[in-house]
Amino acid sequence: MKNINVLFNPASIAVVGASPDVWRIGYNILQSIVEGCFQGQIYLVNGKYKQIMGLPCYSGLAELPVVPELVVLAVNQYVTVEQIELCARLGVKGVICSAGGFKEMGQEGQLLEKRLITVAEDAGIALVGPNTLGLINTAASLYATFWPMSLNRGSVSVISQSGGVGLSLLTTMQDEGVGVSKWCGVGNRGVLEYADYLNYFAEDPETKVIGIFIEGTDKGREFIEAAAAVACRKPVVIFKAGRGEAAAQAARTHTGALAGSYRLYQDIFAQHRLLTVDSIEELVDILKALSVVGQGAGGDSIGAIKGVGLITITGGPAIVATDILETAGCKLPNLTAATLRRVEEAIGPNPPVILRNPLDISALGFMASIYGQCALALAADPEVDALLAIDCHHRSWSLPTSELIKVQAECRKPLVVCYIGESQAVAKERHRLHEAGIPLYHSIAAAAKGLVALKFYGGRE
Repeated sequence: MKNINVLFNPASIAVVGASPDVWRIGYNILQSIVEGCFQGQIYLVNGKYKQIMGLPCYSGLAELPVVPELVVLAVNQYVTVEQIELCARLGVKGVICSAGGFKEMGQEGQLLEKRLITVAEDAGIALVGPNTLGLINTAASLYATFWPMSLNRGSVSVISQSGGVGLSLLTTMQDEGVGVSKWCGVGNRGVLEYADYLNYFAEDPETKVIGIFIEGTDKGREFIEAAAAVACRKPVVIFKAGRGEAAAQAARTHTGALAGSYRLYQDIFAQHRLLTVDSIEELVDILKALSVVGQGAGGDSIGAIKGVGLITITGGPAIVATDILETAGCKLPNLTAATLRRVEEAIGPNPPVILRNPLDISALGFMASIYGQCALALAADPEVDALLAIDCHHRSWSLPTSELIKVQAECRKPLVVCYIGESQAVAKERHRLHEAGIPLYHSIAAAAKGLVALKFYGGRE
């Protein structure tokens, strides 16, 4: 695995260029590591200071009492190359190169990066970057980035070519209650490629789902073949940017990436049965469904989904969701006579609703108990493999959260919930539902697309 594990699980870290100046990257990297509560040894390298944040400083890597397993370089591109050569001589196993100024900046930068790569590869150093925000492993309390943060632990690992997009992904995941296992900003991919990270996450027991943001690569075949192979074992979701020439040029000057033909990439992704999205928000929506479903009691895997049941208290959202589901190949089967009888028993005789799938129980569903009984009837139907439940937050009426948790526990089928309303208003409901293995959305389209993702990867061998 090219020593990748030492990057995410080092016993010791050295920060070269550590600084007490808040405007310096070296300060922010150190702050991230310290405040992240990393449990290993932390060594600081900066001969200008005796100590920073209560930790002693050393004049150089060679003066440290031990050879650190991971070195984070918070120095410019020229010093970075010099330090990599020193790391090679000392036997350092992993290095994170924060500095830019390499191949993305032209010929001089290309020569610097070539030297950097040669030294690292000859010494067997697992090198992240250059031109990277860093990496995170929540299980190890490791936040080796220059953007201090704290994340909820989870099962989603993310590979991002962009630090900015990576940050946007992380913050959106936090807002949506999607926990993070590992995150890595690959930067210029000097030594480690997408395929290397994919293969590592494929074997990582803490990673259940993998999300990728890619601008471009000159090793497209290697990337796609690795993604396709891993997707047979764990869901892989890809957001490919760089559709037009202006975006492609931005990619070249950002990370030195060759964006490639967007349409060609999409066609190849489809051929290899790789799930793709068109935005950060959609990526998070899909990652939520794939990571939350199955994490409740029992930890059931996602089986094949052919028929979808849909229950709602208002007709319009059901139409929107049905359009998305049917376009993606999801069938909304007719309900059996036994199911219809159970629904009728729940809502009373001569109901003022049409008994069919999608099932719109209108105002009768304002009572959580009736909503729950009807949802249970649909979920138990032998033609229904997954259920989408839509409701609306109301300040005076209870949402059917407890009832839906019971439905999922009894039927053991994937259940996706959409509560139309403000995110903050249902934060407690989201926590309860996610703990039970039920993803909660506030957008109708997002909920439907989440279920489509479950169908896409459900029952895959």
